[in-house]
Amino acid sequence: MILVAVAGPVTNLELATAAALSIHLLPYAPAGAAAWLAQNSRHSSELSRVAAAHLEPYAMMILIALIFLLPVIGMRMGVDLNKSFSVAFSG
Repeated sequence: MILVAVAGPVTNLELATAAALSIHLLPYAPAGAAAWLAQNSRHSSELSRVAAAHLEPYAMMILIALIFLLPVIGMRMGVDLNKSFSVAFSG
């Protein structure tokens, strides 16, 4: 049970590390892609660190809210988001 609880923050830290290490690929990227890769690597690293540190205690609450709120929001927008969830979670 403890391993399951630790898996989320560890995954976020691994993603942050991978994003930070991807900066070393910048010299091999084309000129136009290098700026895009640098920005996305920085943003991904920051987002993963924030998620590991601050959002993890609320992850289950956020997931439950999304499961119940997305179909309601989609209904108001005229988009069937419930179908998207059933496809995503059908395996």
